Amino acid sequence: MKTDVFGNLMDWGKVLETLNKLKKSRTLDEYQAGLQRVLRYKENWRLREHVLECLGEIERPTDELIQDVCRIMCDDSAYIDTRILAASALGDLVPKRLKYSGEEPKVGDIPVFQIMRDIVDSPQAPIFHKAVSKALETAGR
Repeated sequence: MKTDVFGNLMDWGKVLETLNKLKKSRTLDEYQAGLQRVLRYKENWRLREHVLECLGEIERPTDELIQDVCRIMCDDSAYIDTRILAASALGDLVPKRLKYSGEEPKVGDIPVFQIMRDIVDSPQAPIFHKAVSKALETAGR
């Protein structure tokens, strides 16, 4: 089994260093499974947020990566800043996915843009509503 490029996520300094190197070398697309692992790691919000901030660099996002980002956006127990970053990342990622696959990614049977519109139509913090609305606008929806 191949080891993950990010290694031990508890050694967050090295993880951030690796992430910055991958971003600088424009090779994040090749490490989406590792990025997903960091996004699922709830023990360090800085790592999750840094990954979310870097996702705009990805040119060919996988459905699985988009689903993980969408789950963060929808997670009421996550920090609001993290949820806002996830919404913003989706505004960048989903149109890229649509461009090369022709299909809107889904979480379960629900299209991601529908999930985002449902958030805008539900009671949420105004700052979060604004972020999701902006992400939809960025995505042309």
